[in-house]
Amino acid sequence: MNSRVCVECGREYQPSSGHLRCPSCRSHNLCACGARKGLKYATCSACRTESGDSNSNWRGGRTRHKRGYILLWAPDHPRTGNGSYVFEHVLVMEKMLGRYLVPGGNVHHRNGVKDDNRPENLELWTRPQPTGIRAGDAVAWAREILAAYADESSPKEKGDPVVALSLPGETQYWNSLEIKGESWR
Repeated sequence: MNSRVCVECGREYQPSSGHLRCPSCRSHNLCACGARKGLKYATCSACRTESGDSNSNWRGGRTRHKRGYILLWAPDHPRTGNGSYVFEHVLVMEKMLGRYLVPGGNVHHRNGVKDDNRPENLELWTRPQPTGIRAGDAVAWAREILAAYADESSPKEKGDPVVALSLPGETQYWNSLEIKGESWR
């Protein structure tokens, strides 16, 4: 019988008809990149993307944290950490402020319902003063907090300083932010 050399893998095989590839290579289709793909898949594993809306478990970028908070998919946000999700109440508060939260700032739900992220239900909190602080240091700390959050409330008297804080890349992020289908800028 005639033996042939497989054009794909170079192995010698006994053809049953005019095939140019051995039975092993014929059982695997090739991806557009040239790598083998599985029988059930349209592409190889390297070309297949499983992130975002191409994932079969995608539910629109909203998920629920184990403690009841709503998480939104925001891969470019500085608070994402290891994943690509950020708490929705943080995004809503940052949108209300027009800037990212400063370190030590957090968002509190007034009614205690963790998935109620309406702007009127959220308030900005800051960490309490450090423990064991000297009186002089406490005054300096209080001035620092007042300066950092002066732009959140209107000054009561003329001449009160208003400090605006911003972070690099902030405008690019805010121009693309959309929460619950509503564009915020």
